[in-house]
Amino acid sequence: MKHSREFWIRDMEQLLDETVVTDAVAQILEKFDEAVAALNPDSRDLITRYFDGVTVEEIGRDHAVSAETVSAWIERVKRELAQQIRAKCLIKQ
Repeated sequence: MKHSREFWIRDMEQLLDETVVTDAVAQILEKFDEAVAALNPDSRDLITRYFDGVTVEEIGRDHAVSAETVSAWIERVKRELAQQIRAKCLIKQ
């Protein structure tokens, strides 16, 4: 009986850990979507195209700028998104 109880406790701890992680990921994804929506249209288009797999070279050609410039733009937008997500997320532990 004792072995069964220890197994049950471990199983419950694992379930709780998985639930907390699932809830945290869902909250972060929701805040991510909100943060992307809050970007100015140019930044939103840039990061959306980047996340859709468009290369920095192709984006650069479309905007007549270097890939390095596009990379700098993307990093700036990523930092802005991260700041917005951190400010909006409250993850309970």
